[in-house]
Amino acid sequence: LSDRLRINGSLARRAIKDLMARGSIRMISAHASQQIYTRATNT
Repeated sequence: LSDRLRINGSLARRAIKDLMARGSIRMISAHASQQIYTRATNT
């Protein structure tokens, strides 16, 4: 997210939290400092 939109890491983390709260994305895996997300589907 930070590379694609050219924003810093703290802003990217805040955007990810907002997208999760809206239900737009969901977390697949979290380990230490790396998290993996995907788009939320209606299944």
